[in-house]
Amino acid sequence: MLRIKYFDEFKNGNPFVVVLADKEGLRAAYNFFKNKQGAFLNDNSITEFCDLATLDDNSLYLNRKECKEISKHFKNLDNINDSRHAYFDTEALGDEIEVIISYLEYDDLF
Repeated sequence: MLRIKYFDEFKNGNPFVVVLADKEGLRAAYNFFKNKQGAFLNDNSITEFCDLATLDDNSLYLNRKECKEISKHFKNLDNINDSRHAYFDTEALGDEIEVIISYLEYDDLF
């Protein structure tokens, strides 16, 4: 399952949506997004925790192209056994907020 949290200041003082997942969560997210026409990153079927603070839930909507792209990130992270992360941008969040998907990193933030 995914754990998602928004931080006004995360890396270099910039805002980020941080997504944490274990191997099971990475696989579930990959399978969930790989053929979607559009979906929310924080869909209840793959998310166990979500704290968006000041963000609107609609901020995490992914279009068809973004679903395909993010599914690849989840698959790539699942294929690696070391701690890793991937960066991801969405139209819904605009240019000022970035998404970071992490495996075995930042667990102490939640």
